[in-house]
Amino acid sequence: MSRRHKAQTPEAKKHIQMLHTLPCMITQHEDIKDWPGQPQFITVHHVHGGSMLEVDGFENPGWGQKSSDWLAIPLHEIYHTGAIGIDKIGVEVWERNNAPQVRLIDKLCCLLEMDLWIRAGIKRELPEL
Repeated sequence: MSRRHKAQTPEAKKHIQMLHTLPCMITQHEDIKDWPGQPQFITVHHVHGGSMLEVDGFENPGWGQKSSDWLAIPLHEIYHTGAIGIDKIGVEVWERNNAPQVRLIDKLCCLLEMDLWIRAGIKRELPEL
């Protein structure tokens, strides 16, 4: 059984809950109050496709599945599932418009002072940010 099919550990569950408390990795804000319609709150995006396919050891999840809980980033709804969201416009376009997901995971590692790659079972040298 691959990593992405394993049940969520208590530690991974706490990590996902903590991600909901962080600012959006794109805007660096916790919410967007002036967005037309409803306020945008933080959601958690499990990275997939795009720049992640270049990471040795990363298993791209199949349709309807998610990658490791350690490889997730906090995003405002609009950047996740909204009109300009990664799940709406596609990974390649989203990464061109915003940032490569691999770079966002690297930044999150620095922010949290934790090697999320190792936690996900991937050996990757973190770049200087």
